[in-house]
Parts: sequence; structure tokens; C-alpha cells
Amino acid sequence: MLPMKGRDQTAHGIMKEGSGEMKAKAIILLTALGVLMVSFCLAETVSGTCGTGVNWTYSDGTLTISGEGEMATYTAKNGAPWKELGVQEVVIEPGVTSVGAHAFDGCSGLTSVILPEGLTSVKASAFSGCTCLESITLPDSVTEVGNSAFGGCTALSQITLSESLESIGDYAFSSCTSLSSIYIPDSVTVIKGHAFAGSGLESIRMSDNIDTMGTYVFENCVQLAEITWPASMRRVPLYSFSCSSVSTIILQEGVNIIEEGAFHSCAQLTEIHLPLSLTRVIRNAFLECTHLTDIYYAGTEDEREIIEIGLDNDKLQSATWHYGASGECAIGIHHLVNGVCRSCHRSFDISGMTVVQLPEDLTALEAEALRGTGAQVVIVPAGCTEIGSRAFADCPDLQYVLLPEGVALATDALSGTEAELLYR
Repeated sequence: MLPMKGRDQTAHGIMKEGSGEMKAKAIILLTALGVLMVSFCLAETVSGTCGTGVNWTYSDGTLTISGEGEMATYTAKNGAPWKELGVQEVVIEPGVTSVGAHAFDGCSGLTSVILPEGLTSVKASAFSGCTCLESITLPDSVTEVGNSAFGGCTALSQITLSESLESIGDYAFSSCTSLSSIYIPDSVTVIKGHAFAGSGLESIRMSDNIDTMGTYVFENCVQLAEITWPASMRRVPLYSFSCSSVSTIILQEGVNIIEEGAFHSCAQLTEIHLPLSLTRVIRNAFLECTHLTDIYYAGTEDEREIIEIGLDNDKLQSATWHYGASGECAIGIHHLVNGVCRSCHRSFDISGMTVVQLPEDLTALEAEALRGTGAQVVIVPAGCTEIGSRAFADCPDLQYVLLPEGVALATDALSGTEAELLYR
């Protein structure tokens, strides 16, 4: 028989061992219960209000917004009530007219969004930081995309903008690094500052109806290679393309000022096409454009003298300038004096051709106004300042369009037409 002390120690050891096993089992049980509780909570349907007459319901990863009117406005500090629920899908039903500010800000697990026809605006930071959202379609009723609406959506690679969209806010698509291209509808008139800064854009088609452009819009777009500036924009704003990788810029007739720092540190920029209308390049516009070698200018060497070039634009001055025929004449654009191109000296004679002479009091030619015309020549009067989208589209017989200097011509005005443009 063991001494009492030994027996006590043995019994104590057995009890201690049993206690350890019990603790382990308790931990396993509690963990399992925790998982079940979390699963239950995730599966549980919860709901509430998110605006006057607007409600939300969450169940199993899907958030549904329903009702009539605008969603409530939230802030980065006071987020939406569903922010911590792990929303994966958002369905906004017809009747809701806006996506509220910061409504889904930071919902990093959100992968799907369905928006209804009748929605008119996507407010500030509505989807900011939704890093798993890859695509979204804005219904044609949307007229406004607010500041930072999709900022930091790093997986967003495809977005279809509304054909009624009028305004794109500050930082709206900034840091959307997967967004390689975007179509800007003709309805857009305003693009605010930093709208695409730091995005993955490689190309962009901009409407010729844009009349307001903010600063730094394409700053640090390191994939952007080529862009045609809208004819409607008379200025290239401050630091529009600074630190971007753009290699070719085409500024259309009508642009008269390139503002400070517009192409600052565009190390890949090799050529730029300048219109005859250009009169001023402000300081630093081409600072540190180390590879700029060719300037294609629509005018003559003498006409170049009217351009006031500010300080720190040495590369613009030292690059090779090509005049007239080396620039716009090569792509069917001529500037006439008494029927002769002042750059390439080619003469133009329209006698014997079928001519459409537009009324002298015409100030604007509407979209598709002469689409499909059988004329060989169209003469636009001196007082006309704007020519709309596809105005001369699909005109196989059209050879020449005579235009006044400075007219704003839509980029697709001659879609499907091979006519030459003769400015006079």
C-alpha cells in the first residue's frame, strides 16, 4: 500500500489531469457555440430605415434598399448601419432616387451592385474603398456622380456610365487602378478635379460637350498613353497630366491656353500637336518632359511667334517644330488663304461640285444635322461656333467641309466620312 502522501499526490494528479481535459472540452464547446452564433447572426434578417420613406433589409450577405425617395446621408465617422454586417451584394429597388453619401464606404467585401432606372445620383464616397467591386452599370437616369463616389475601388475594371450623366465629381474614380478605359457620354459637361487621378486608364474618349474641367484630372495616370483633348475646352487646366505616362497629345483647334504644370513630369511624352488657335503656354507646363522631341504645329514658323511661352518650358523650345504639312495637313486638315493652304500650298477648287451653303445666321449645327447628305461640299458660315456629334456622318460623296477658324468640332462629326476640313 502506498503511503497516504503518495496516494494524495496520485489522486491530485488524476484530478488535475481530468480538470485539463474538461477545460479543453469546454473550450471546444464554447468555440463551436461561437461559430454557431456567428452563423446565426449572419443568416439572421435585420432591417431598418435609411431615409425618409426608404428602408433597408439585410439577409445572408445581401442588402436590399427599397422605398421612395433619397437615401440618407452618412459620414466617414458615422457610417451606415450595415457597415459591419459583411455586405456582399447590394440591390436598390425602383423608387429610390439616390445612393447616399458614404452609404457603402469601406464595404471591402462588396462584389455586386444592382441599381434601378429612376436613380438620379450617386453621392459623395458612396462606394469609396469597395476594393472587391469589379463592375457596375449606372442606369441612364443618373445625372451626377459625386466626389470620391468610386475612389479607391482598386478592383473596378468596368463601368458603364449613364447616357444622361452631366457631372463627374472630384476624385470620383481616383486610384481605380484596374480601370483601363472608360467611355464618357456626350451628355457630360463637367469633370471636376482629380477625377481620374492615379487610375489605371490607358485610353479615354471625352465628349466635345465638356465645358468645365478641373485641375489634376489625369495626374499620375501611369498607363495613359494617348489622348485627344476635347475641342470644346479652350484651356488645358493646371497639372492636368502631371506625372502621367502620356506619350502623344492632340490639342484640337480652339484650344488657346496651356496652363501651369499641365504636362509637368510627363517623362514619356514624345510629341504634341498644337493648334493654330494656341496663344499662350504658362510656366512649367512642360517642365521635366525629358523625352519631348517633336511639336506638330498647325501654323507657320512666323505664326509660331504669336505664342507666348512662359518660364521653365525649355523642352518645348528645344524640340523640333514641324509646320503645316508635317502636322495637320497630313491628316486632311488645311488652313486656307484665298483658296490655298498656307502650310502645304495646295489649292482647292470647288467649282462644278454639289455645294450646300448653310445659312449665314447659323450659330450652331446640331448633331446629325447633315448626316447622309449627298453633297460634295458643305460651307459652314463664319458665325457658326459649334458643330455637333455626327453632323456630317455617313456621307460617302462629301469631299470638303469649309469651316470658320475657331469652330468647336465634335470629334465624331465626320464619322464614316472621309472629307477634308478646310479652315478659312
